[in-house]
Amino acid sequence: MKKVWDKGIYHQGADVWIINSRKEILIQKKSPKKKLEPNVWDMTGDSVIKGESSLDTLKRGTFEELGIELNVSKVIKIQHYKTGNVWLDEYIVKQDINLDDIIM
Repeated sequence: MKKVWDKGIYHQGADVWIINSRKEILIQKKSPKKKLEPNVWDMTGDSVIKGESSLDTLKRGTFEELGIELNVSKVIKIQHYKTGNVWLDEYIVKQDINLDDIIM
């Protein structure tokens, strides 16, 4: 089965820049097995699943990718744009994360 991005169909995505109180940005390196952009350093994000809001996606995606709870009540939307065939909502949040709590 082909994914929507293989067919040229647009889909919604949501990313979040997590910045701690020391003004450090949490980034992660994508798996070398990823089809799109393997080994790329990136912020946390995911594709929106039917029925989700962008904030739901951020909360789910951050937990799935890092095992941490994102405080979505404090996120600020900074941009909405199209890149390729993705409409992306981009957010920023100030939240301290204990790196020892991250579960990849």
